[in-house]
Amino acid sequence: MRQLEKKAERLRLLLARIDRRTISDAVSKYARGIKMRELRRRLRELEAELKNAGLTDEALAAEIRWREVVEELEKTSSRLAELYREKAALEEVVREVGGDADVLKKELDNVLYAYSRLQELKAKLELVKINARARLLEVARNRFNEIFLYLYKYGDIVRVNADLEQRRGYYEFYAVTPAGDKYGISKLSDGQRLSIALALALTLREIAHTNLGFVIFDEPIPYVDANIRKAFVELVKTLAGQHQIVVATQARDFANALKEAIPDAKLLVVTKRESSEVKVE
Repeated sequence: MRQLEKKAERLRLLLARIDRRTISDAVSKYARGIKMRELRRRLRELEAELKNAGLTDEALAAEIRWREVVEELEKTSSRLAELYREKAALEEVVREVGGDADVLKKELDNVLYAYSRLQELKAKLELVKINARARLLEVARNRFNEIFLYLYKYGDIVRVNADLEQRRGYYEFYAVTPAGDKYGISKLSDGQRLSIALALALTLREIAHTNLGFVIFDEPIPYVDANIRKAFVELVKTLAGQHQIVVATQARDFANALKEAIPDAKLLVVTKRESSEVKVE
């Protein structure tokens, strides 16, 4: 009788070592494994859409979906170490209790398996993101250089190329001279970098197929020479035939140049005193 009481006491102590929430958490984690199957199904649909349709808005949104999965992975990872410790404690209970604990152990094993599958899903979404970015780069390259060379007409740069740094997921831009020499963005002048930035912004707007009928420029050319400024005025004149253009600037000569190039444009002068005053010229 004493041996049975000792054994019962030992079993009670072992069970007391397990957090009561462990069983509930394990079942919840198992249910999340079912949700992972739905994520894998959606991934296959997304890959098919990208393959059949080429670059679309959904392809550009792939990175956003990838970030959501990464956040889910981080939440799961934060519990991984704790799950391993609880699993070890439950295995000890399995040896003492028997059959019922075997079921719980299997559920925990399923959770760990779901975690490994989630890592595989993350890797696949990373590949989709890289392919979408590479496709975006290919589509944008020619139009980007057309706009850049329209703004920058000095001839010392014949084109600007961009390479995708796959490990870090960013684009590296560099200018190419007529002799074939390459210069990174950091070695270019302020005017050259600004011309690249404007060309890139306008190119991305075109290929994104946005439905917005306007373009807003906030102090677009603060430190460029007269030739680039003149080219930008001509570019705005061309864009004005397609969209409503709003340009904010503190340079009166630049505003006058825009008004001269586009006679129908409205020139609003804002004077800051105790309260701002707006005058139409």
